[in-house]
Amino acid sequence: MKIRYLIALLACTMLVSTAGTANANTNICKSKIRGAKAAVKSAERSVRSATSLVRKKEQKLTSAQKKAEGLSDKAIRKIDQLNRKVERFALKYDKALVNKENKLARIRDQEEETKARRTWGLGACLLCAAANCKPDNTYEYCASEVARAETLLQALSARRKTIEKSEDKKIETALKRLNKATEERDKVAAEHSGARYNVEAIAAAEEALRQANLILDTANAKLADAERKYEEVLASCPTQA
Repeated sequence: MKIRYLIALLACTMLVSTAGTANANTNICKSKIRGAKAAVKSAERSVRSATSLVRKKEQKLTSAQKKAEGLSDKAIRKIDQLNRKVERFALKYDKALVNKENKLARIRDQEEETKARRTWGLGACLLCAAANCKPDNTYEYCASEVARAETLLQALSARRKTIEKSEDKKIETALKRLNKATEERDKVAAEHSGARYNVEAIAAAEEALRQANLILDTANAKLADAERKYEEVLASCPTQA
């Protein structure tokens, strides 16, 4: 009698345990399915939002393109040509400034070197005169060094003035050409400001549309991934599908 009771008790225990495990598995599957569904819905919302953004950017691009219709391509090319001209003359002006500075720097270096030689010569002459040095030509050599240094300094000074005059003329010419090219460019740009504005507006609208399409591509990829994971969850919980 006891044995039958124990067998019956064990059978009931196993039945309750099996039912409890099945119930737990069912709850886990339900939770997984709810989570996967929520992920899909969230991804779908992102796709709808990105699609709306793309449409808005497409409309802006179309609007910019319509505004640009009828404007002169010749005027746009002319402005670009004049911009290149201005850049070319700006480079020449900068080069003229640099050339002047480089040439004057070389003159200054030579002047410093010559002044040092003159100072040495003067010092040596003073020492020689004070010491009544022999041979006699030592003092003459010092004096000749000082004289050569003075002559060279005068020549360098004249050379510096010549360079300044010559380079200033080149700088002035380059600046006049730059100003003239800039005025011409600005005049044409003012006459055809609409053309330039709309070209830039179209370029900006195209870039905005490209960025929006990238966002849409990312949203579509996330949606595809969410749907794949949802199918995997359903496959792992067939009784809950």
